[in-house]
Amino acid sequence: MGEHKEPEILRKEIEEGKEQVPVGSLWGHFKHPDNYYEIIDLVIIEDTDEVGVLYKSTFEPTEGIIFLRPLESFLSYKETDEGPVKRFAMAA
Repeated sequence: MGEHKEPEILRKEIEEGKEQVPVGSLWGHFKHPDNYYEIIDLVIIEDTDEVGVLYKSTFEPTEGIIFLRPLESFLSYKETDEGPVKRFAMAA
């Protein structure tokens, strides 16, 4: 990658991401919607300057493992036999 985005742009993109995926919120994955992941923080993926979501599993066998996924992917839809569904949905 060439030049990085300016720090104020990166900060703005993180804050906008936090409006969509609040830190501390719980989210279920479409495959197992009753198993939750806790949002730890939103970060910049240094290699791409994309906003990434750090989230931690709250269930076994992966409890406590922290994952990173680009925000765009986290908020994306997956095609299923029933049609498109959100990859992750915030717990009620």
